[in-house]
Amino acid sequence: MRYPRIALALGLVTLLGLAAVGADDATGSLMSDVPTAVKLLGEGAYNLEVPFVNLTEYGNWYGPGYWGGGREKGEPGNKPPVDALDAIAMRHDFAYQIAEEQGKIHGAAEEQRLKAMADAIAVIQAKKLPEDPTDWDPPAPDPQKADRYRRRIGFGFTYLAGGRAAGSGALGVYEAIKKAIGGGEDTGDRISLEDLEKMVSDRQQNWFDTTDIRTTYRVVLSVPNSVIAQGESVMLDVSYDLVSRGSYTGDITEAPFKLDLDVDGPGSLAIYTIRPYAIGVALTAKSPWLWGTYNGSTINVEVWPTYLSDGDPGFDILPSSVDIIVATKTSMAMVVSPKQIDSWSTETSDPCKNVTLAAKFTTEEGKPLKEALVYFTGDNGVDGHAYTDSEGIARHHITICESDLDGADKKTFTFKATAPRQTVDDAVFFPASATASLPVAGTGTITVRGRVLDARHNDRPVSGATVTLVLNEETKTVSTGSDGRYNVAFPTPPIDQLPAVITGSVQKKGYAPKDFTTSERTSEVVRIDPLPATVTIKVFGIGENESNLVPNAVIRTTEPVVQRIDAPTGQTQIPGLYVGDRLSVSAGATNHKSYQKTGTIDLEAATISFYLPTGEGEFAGGDLNAEESEDGEDDAGRIDYALTIFASPADPEVGQGVTVTALVNPREAGIPIRLSVVGTDGYSNSKSTVTDASGRATLYIPGAASGVVDRVTVELLDQGRIRRLNYVF
Repeated sequence: MRYPRIALALGLVTLLGLAAVGADDATGSLMSDVPTAVKLLGEGAYNLEVPFVNLTEYGNWYGPGYWGGGREKGEPGNKPPVDALDAIAMRHDFAYQIAEEQGKIHGAAEEQRLKAMADAIAVIQAKKLPEDPTDWDPPAPDPQKADRYRRRIGFGFTYLAGGRAAGSGALGVYEAIKKAIGGGEDTGDRISLEDLEKMVSDRQQNWFDTTDIRTTYRVVLSVPNSVIAQGESVMLDVSYDLVSRGSYTGDITEAPFKLDLDVDGPGSLAIYTIRPYAIGVALTAKSPWLWGTYNGSTINVEVWPTYLSDGDPGFDILPSSVDIIVATKTSMAMVVSPKQIDSWSTETSDPCKNVTLAAKFTTEEGKPLKEALVYFTGDNGVDGHAYTDSEGIARHHITICESDLDGADKKTFTFKATAPRQTVDDAVFFPASATASLPVAGTGTITVRGRVLDARHNDRPVSGATVTLVLNEETKTVSTGSDGRYNVAFPTPPIDQLPAVITGSVQKKGYAPKDFTTSERTSEVVRIDPLPATVTIKVFGIGENESNLVPNAVIRTTEPVVQRIDAPTGQTQIPGLYVGDRLSVSAGATNHKSYQKTGTIDLEAATISFYLPTGEGEFAGGDLNAEESEDGEDDAGRIDYALTIFASPADPEVGQGVTVTALVNPREAGIPIRLSVVGTDGYSNSKSTVTDASGRATLYIPGAASGVVDRVTVELLDQGRIRRLNYVF
């Protein structure tokens, strides 16, 4: 980076005592990052190692007056960035170039404003880089040096801000960055942050398009998992990554150079100079000493090229380094429980089994490692993690369903447990992994399951419905049970026909037919619509000419609605009914006892006949198809009371209270009765009482929120007769 030079009066007191100018998310505050400041000073920041006064270069674009690997003031060199941090420096240099051009047109204040934004962009981008430089894209050739220089970007730009603002008379850099990034005041015709980023991107792309880029390679040193055991040797692999392709096209392994290596830490190399065609060199870690250990220590191996000819080789080799951690070797074993699956439940449409994956993580000597992280992966989308217990065992629970076989008769699922390199109880341990398999066998059939519900009557199960299913030209028919459910088994289709598509239809007398599609993996819910029902009421007398209808009869219903219907001729129809409705209806007439019947309408056209004995006030009850008796009394002479319940209002508004009334016939006082309510919102109440002189008992229920359903139950305690009522707010 082409940092301007500033006075070296930024001494230790200034560095640690000044609040950072521009202390926002873009630049950060030095006072909130004292550890970084101290570390940088300790690394040499006090000896001119602060970025803007540092004469040391990093990569090809990071350093004062240094860009593209050259120092030409007006034109960058032809060397590309060596890693992600160097790429940030490249963009920063082009941003400074644009700022200086704009300064010649609009003045120093504009130049400094744009440089402030360039600094902010560089700091933000540097902070977004992964913590580990080896994870950058491209990765850093020298991770330790890359980390130092990444931190120095923010450290140095913090102090550039004050000097730049004071020297230009422009806005303080803090305000400039804040307004540019935070969307402050309108910049008018001036270049915005987005404009600057676009201009930098265009200039960067133009450099790549027009420059004869230098061919550059990176030496890559690697050890599996970057770990080594004390006293053991491993092969340090050597390879080359192409960073940029230029005019040089020769074989790099035959080029005139050698690689020199150096080791820092408890390790040594078999040789310290290798030719470019070498594929590796042996690295040995020191054995533990008598009372101590090297576990957790870092062995750093550096490599750099030495060119063997005086002329330009036509390419560059980037020096690099690698860190290898001294760790303890480990072992892992894995089991699956159950060991196999060969039977399935027949109760669900897609039966499943719970499976436990267990991995034991230990040292090579068998010592359990507790609280260690273990990852589980494998077939069927398994992806999870767990920590080991005191026995070194980590467990992960999964579910395997029959549908996971994808139509195959059997299948073997394979799973893997992996413990990464990690520190446990202050010691570093090798990674380890293990695999295990689970054989799973299918039944050879697929079972199609579902349920038929009444769409009008609160999804009430429809029993006795005929369900026809067709799969691959094979047709099967079944009837629903009392719970509305059905299930049909078909031979498993070929795997390329799964998931299977099954067509079906439902038919039930009194309901509209319904077609549907389903699969073996779905428990299909089919809702069918009941047809309108025509219910005719006829009222006859007993003890007189029973073929004659009783004139001026009165018909009352309490379910599904409360209403009165006059029948002058003794015959009438009840409007608005549907098959499946529960009907409570009573008939009465002058000089005749009244009678009540209750039941469910099963037919589209039904006739209900009442035979009323002469007399007054008597009331009997029964089912719609019951045989009536004359007096409604049993052999012991006990009156069989009829029970009717209704709500007022029957269709309450949200928050409106409801009074539920229970009415017994004959209407007598003192009949023991119990009323209770349970709401879907958790409300419940009940009371036991006796009827008043009019044969009534009531229960008040407070209002509720929209959609709440109250279910009311009334029971005649002496007779066990029960009536139920639902309403929705």
